[in-house]
This record gives sequence, C-alpha cells and structure tokens, in this order.
Amino acid sequence: PIYRAAFQEILNDTGFAAVMELESASQMEKDEMLKVAKWEAELRELSALLHTDGSWLFGRGRVPVEVDTRVKWLMKKLAESHAKVEKYEQDQANAKKTIAQLGLHA
Repeated sequence: PIYRAAFQEILNDTGFAAVMELESASQMEKDEMLKVAKWEAELRELSALLHTDGSWLFGRGRVPVEVDTRVKWLMKKLAESHAKVEKYEQDQANAKKTIAQLGLHA
C-alpha cells in the first residue's frame, strides 16, 4: 500500500512525466539517428559500385536484382526512421513546452 501511493503520486506528477518524456524522446531520437547513419553509409558503399550514369560497374551495366532490392529496402528504412525522428522531435518540443509552463528546468 505504501508503494502504491508513492507510485500513484509519481504517475500524477505532470512535471515528472514531461521530464521523462523529454529524456526518452531524446534518447530514442539519438538511437534512430545512429541507424540512419549506418544505412546512409551502406548506401554510399553501394553507390561506389555504380558508374556516374547509374549503371553497374561490373558486368553488363545492369544493376543486379539483389543490389536493387537492398537499395529499396534501405530507402524504405530511411523513410521510416525519418518519420520516427520527426515524431521524437515533436514529442521533445511538447515536453519542453510543458516543462516551461510549469517553470521547471530539464
């Protein structure tokens, strides 16, 4: 019962919730940006296998299906990650606004 009351108090604390939202959104944004950097690096590596006109460096000039499939997958993941980053940035802005309204410092 004592812990229940203490946890209920924490859950009802708007300032604490805003600070925790800011911290978690910031960390999730950093984690997502690490993924973006990794996928962008792989795209750069794959682009090194192409001529300046976009044709395949090896063979008949056509990009192999496997490489094309991988590039499409990477582009899809980048788009998904960018959407997540935008959401995290909005979550951070909302949390900062709440913190400022409450006169707290994060």
